[in-house]
Amino acid sequence: MQSWWRRLRHNLGAFLGVLILTAVLLVAIVGPLLTRYNPLENDLLNTMKPPSAAHWLGTDDLGRDVLSRVVYGTRISFQAAFFVVVLAGLIGLALGAVAAYVGGWLDEVIMRSADVFLAFPSFLLAMAIAAALGPGITN
Repeated sequence: MQSWWRRLRHNLGAFLGVLILTAVLLVAIVGPLLTRYNPLENDLLNTMKPPSAAHWLGTDDLGRDVLSRVVYGTRISFQAAFFVVVLAGLIGLALGAVAAYVGGWLDEVIMRSADVFLAFPSFLLAMAIAAALGPGITN
């Protein structure tokens, strides 16, 4: 444990990354305590207001507080990222175990399929999947 912490402290980029990730995670956890406004509540009298003491990041076109929406959005982003990482890990583990255990032609098919997915830029692949399945957090 001591060696890991010492190496992290001496690598400025890694240390700042962990610090920023921890801060964003804390904002996601205590989000409702940081904001006074409901992120879904419309206030048509306060549309497109610039940042002020009442709305630190201003309001959007429907009068919703932007800071509240960002804070609540971090919670959804972390949940989605966690789910995707766990799902990808389980699928990769299962396919890798099958390819290693069985070998032969099945190993070749799984590996060539992986090569096809790795050949496409991941952002374009994600856009194509979202376009085919439609918008939404589940897609």
